[in-house]
Amino acid sequence: MAKSDYLEVEIIKHLFRTGSYTKPTVLAIALFTAAPSDSGGGTEVTGGSYARVDHPPLDANWTATSGTDGQTDNNSVITFPAPTANWGTVTHFGIFDALTTGNLLYHGALTASKVINSGDAAPTYAANALALIVGTGHPTIDVVLKVAVTGSAVAYTVVRTLNEWKAYKSKK
Repeated sequence: MAKSDYLEVEIIKHLFRTGSYTKPTVLAIALFTAAPSDSGGGTEVTGGSYARVDHPPLDANWTATSGTDGQTDNNSVITFPAPTANWGTVTHFGIFDALTTGNLLYHGALTASKVINSGDAAPTYAANALALIVGTGHPTIDVVLKVAVTGSAVAYTVVRTLNEWKAYKSKK
């Protein structure tokens, strides 16, 4: 998973410069059929009752870190609307600060693409399946996202820290 250019600039301005970053009130989970990049873009799913799902940044929605692991997980199921038309092959995800348009914050490729058709069960992230890990011993802010889509019986882990990714790739 990667931070968007927008979020990287906002973090730098907030932590190291005189700017400030306002915490978003919306964390909207999105699905893509073509890859977004750090600067945005990609092809987000449209039509067939698709909508981003808000999972706001609240203590009730995200688990507390242990104080040492830098990880938070979704506390409850995140459910997309049931598709009423074919959504295509979902290959990527994004997290935005708005339910429509807005700024892309994080994005990544799914390790397993998923074809979502009309009449399929509503795609969901099970509770504790969307895990974000920040600052895992790397000098930059690393983020890991683990995704499990239930209802469609698909589970996948998306992205690792840079060191874990290098180790994973060296075994392939």
